[in-house]
Amino acid sequence: MQLKRVPYGNKLLNCFEHMIVSAASMWDRDEPLHFACSWGFEFKSREEEGGKSVGERLYNGSYPDRDLAYHIERYFGIRLNTHRPRNTGELADLVRRELGRNQPTGVEMDSLWCPFHPVYRKQSLPHNFLITAFDETGGKFDCIDSLFSDRTESIDFFHLEQASVICYTFDRLDPFIPPHWSGIARDAASCMLDKASGENAFDAMRRFAGEVSEGLDVQAELEQYPWLQTSPLFLQLHTIAVNRYKFSETLACLHRTSGVEELKELSGRLYECGDLWQTAEHLILKSYYMKNRAASLEKVGSRILRLADAEEELARRLYELGAQAQADEACGAHEACEMHKVHGAHGLPGGLQ
Repeated sequence: MQLKRVPYGNKLLNCFEHMIVSAASMWDRDEPLHFACSWGFEFKSREEEGGKSVGERLYNGSYPDRDLAYHIERYFGIRLNTHRPRNTGELADLVRRELGRNQPTGVEMDSLWCPFHPVYRKQSLPHNFLITAFDETGGKFDCIDSLFSDRTESIDFFHLEQASVICYTFDRLDPFIPPHWSGIARDAASCMLDKASGENAFDAMRRFAGEVSEGLDVQAELEQYPWLQTSPLFLQLHTIAVNRYKFSETLACLHRTSGVEELKELSGRLYECGDLWQTAEHLILKSYYMKNRAASLEKVGSRILRLADAEEELARRLYELGAQAQADEACGAHEACEMHKVHGAHGLPGGLQ
């Protein structure tokens, strides 16, 4: 039982996004809109998360309120259904049913038990992939995974039984009307500027910069993990940089569809912010090998402060741009309504008929 699917290639996608986009590609849903919730930043204080490392208190901030299902419906027109099979028999039944509908099944499991993951049996991380075929005789499934763009992999019942597997199925929602560009722009900027918790994302960046400058214990952040790049600090810093590239791609897409030139400029500026976050990540990693880390980390903190200012200015402009477009649209709708009231009974003036 097999579903013919080609692994989806986009290096910006994390494993969860790759799973969603690969499924959505069956219905030609617009990938860049999936990045509409990728721009973010969160950093918990020492008081909120006592005893946790800097990396454990840092979050890239994508998907406000972590409401993945809502955002997937809004930007893809796809309903995400969550299932928790109690055993491999229930998983097999679910996969069999979905393949019968000519659809894949999404899986989330612990990378500790995922045989084709680089940290297999070394580190516990959530990992997602798509099941596209079921070998009932051999008791294994074929998978499309973000780690491999040129081939499929397989996983057997034994490994799935070791992990608490979550499954996802997908329903196409029709009719699907993507949100207007102005709403996407305004919502994204609002999430970054919102001070409902007492500070916005840029204030949190400045606090993070302060802790880096004050003497981040890079050694303690990294040494308990099998690879430096799999530590929470570097996973989050890497994702923060990549998410700037992702939302830059969304802005570029909105520019192409709307023709609003300033969106193209803002897209370029945010892409540059992604480059600067990547530089900050590399400089922190480099400091790990330096004898005098303090001076280097102080410079990194200063860079992040400048980044916070640059991104905040960008967010305010993006919010103004979206809000103005929405106001203009509302004004146009109001004028059309008034025109209808005046001329509705008698038709339009001769020159407009």
